[in-house]
Amino acid sequence: AHCHYTITIPSWYGCPTQCPISGRHICAGNGHCKYDTDSQASRCFCDNGFYGDDCSQQGASKSKSTTSNGGSTAVTVIIIILFVVSLALMVTVFVMIRQVKAYKADASNYLALFYPYFV
Repeated sequence: AHCHYTITIPSWYGCPTQCPISGRHICAGNGHCKYDTDSQASRCFCDNGFYGDDCSQQGASKSKSTTSNGGSTAVTVIIIILFVVSLALMVTVFVMIRQVKAYKADASNYLALFYPYFV
């Protein structure tokens, strides 16, 4: 007289029964079972310092996700640097345009460039 129910819940996390169990823990307790959209299956995403299908191997990470994160971080840094340089150039051009307008409006400002002690 036991009832059995089936519940389907959409989730970014993978079904724990589809990830390997090592040492009585899912992903050896060193990662998280999540759904990988590239391979269209659940797998272990290992914590830093662990790798392998079940995250039981310790050492330098050899997963694809670490490499892509490093690449995206580098691209983000480059974009930020380019933005800062572009902003600095725009400010410089703006200041120069204001100075030229001031020189055109008042001749004494223009003369002060060449004869700073006589004006």
